[in-house]
Amino acid sequence: MAALAEKTTTEPLPSAGKRPRIAPQAPLEAGQFRRTFWMKAPPEATQEDARYMEFWTGVQKYLQRHDIVLVLADDESWEMECCIEAVRAAGCEVSVRKIYSRKPISAASSPLGDTHRSEWRAGMGWCVVRISDGAPVIKGLQSEAAAVLEWQKSQPRKAA
Repeated sequence: MAALAEKTTTEPLPSAGKRPRIAPQAPLEAGQFRRTFWMKAPPEATQEDARYMEFWTGVQKYLQRHDIVLVLADDESWEMECCIEAVRAAGCEVSVRKIYSRKPISAASSPLGDTHRSEWRAGMGWCVVRISDGAPVIKGLQSEAAAVLEWQKSQPRKAA
């Protein structure tokens, strides 16, 4: 017991030496050195695809090391934040910083047949949107019911 008591006494820790310090002029405004981009993934893309260099082929000419890219799934069910590590001729090497689960479009909008859906859009109010290209067909209404009713009026009537 006496040996155990000796080991638990408070003794100064051995010094690790002088630690390096950041220079006072080191902080730089990130605006010119770290750019942020946003892009929507192709319809068939998965989170795993975004980790591979080939995924970034075609956009690498716009990117540079340290850029942050937010990739949003086509159905908006996930969002991935990537940091560009290296830009190559075949694409970009990335490290994934964060992955977010999101509420997909299908849960945040109401389907109107196979070709349209109703949804709220900031600055536009309630809209009826064409699914194929995401373009609003009817916009600026105060309620979802009003947008759907307006869309239904524009649909061709069946012959009796």
